Amino acid sequence: MSSPDLESYVRRSRALLDATSPTTRRETRTWLVDPFLDTLGWDRTDCRPAVSVDETTLEYVYSIDSVPALFVAVESYKKTLNRDRATAILEAMMWSGVDRAIYTNGREFLFFAGTNAPDQFACQRSSLGDHDQPIAHYSRSKLTHHLEDDPRTHVARQLAVDRTSLVDSIVEELTTITDDTYTDEFEVTTRRFLGQLIVSFTHEEPISSSVGDVALEFTGIASSSEAAASRTDTSDEPITTTDTPVDSDPSSDNPEQDTGDVSTTTESDTGEGATTTESNNSEEATSEFVVRFFADRGSVGAIGHSSAEATLVHATEYLIERGLAGVTLPWGPDDGQTLLNDEPTRTDGSPMDSPHKLSNGWFLETAGDTESHAASVKALAERAGYRAMLTGSWEQT
Repeated sequence: MSSPDLESYVRRSRALLDATSPTTRRETRTWLVDPFLDTLGWDRTDCRPAVSVDETTLEYVYSIDSVPALFVAVESYKKTLNRDRATAILEAMMWSGVDRAIYTNGREFLFFAGTNAPDQFACQRSSLGDHDQPIAHYSRSKLTHHLEDDPRTHVARQLAVDRTSLVDSIVEELTTITDDTYTDEFEVTTRRFLGQLIVSFTHEEPISSSVGDVALEFTGIASSSEAAASRTDTSDEPITTTDTPVDSDPSSDNPEQDTGDVSTTTESDTGEGATTTESNNSEEATSEFVVRFFADRGSVGAIGHSSAEATLVHATEYLIERGLAGVTLPWGPDDGQTLLNDEPTRTDGSPMDSPHKLSNGWFLETAGDTESHAASVKALAERAGYRAMLTGSWEQT
């Protein structure tokens, strides 16, 4: 793949859009995304469509010799890229060890590389040919060589992509041996075991570096627990994109991030023309409450939001999918506080001060100050079998 290849793709897509534009996600994939992936050298035989990884739905997972190598997520052409979904993709990368992903609506392309503070850059379709060198790191030929560097992570990648089917198979076998009385318990325990196994093959030792922009670039704008409660939120909060490529090599897991002025570029629905407006990040006084989760042998994911309460909610949702679902309700830490219950009440029957209903129907107590929210996050993480490291605005309390 070279710059002329990308420029040829841009010309072909422009000619198509001059006649009509896609109206559905399927048409966006077929008309714009699939030809782009063909340009990168990917073959349809390498692809598994509609795969869920770490509860994150991906349109495609491309593999090389059965080892997952590239995640691809797609929105329909006229829909903006979603910040929550972008964050979920980054979390799935960190957890699974798959260190390349593309998120696009056919107009804007976001490229993610690495699993520890992943590198990110974005550009418009019309500018793809200007970025042939960084984009080459997402081609089949480059990733074929890249996978040779760390064969141990191949196990994590394969287990992560196949975890759902593995859980179903193991639970079916267990219920055949016993009966279906304990199906839910079998499923929770099996999912947790496979999750820990995946982490053990993803990282040799805990990662101590800062989470960087893994979650904040896409979810730091949340202003309430309702806005941040679910990573499956379908709101169309647009993502800022820039036509400036990163200076560092996308194959690096620890690139330097540019925190200066950002050029926000939008593209018309049917043409290639773009208008640009300037905004200065320094003018946005936002807080950054970051939580990074660690298992015995490495980092498994990160959560970041603009308020401590929102981070507590989102972290709880995250942990419920990773072992916390097995707690007996009501539940709380050793200090006697009730954090979780199936009703908005404490253990003694009195009402919670500020209950938040979670996606599984439980209620989370969100009352308190930043310090108490931090203590709650740590207690919940410990109960789920993880260690939580809190950075950013937590450290100012």
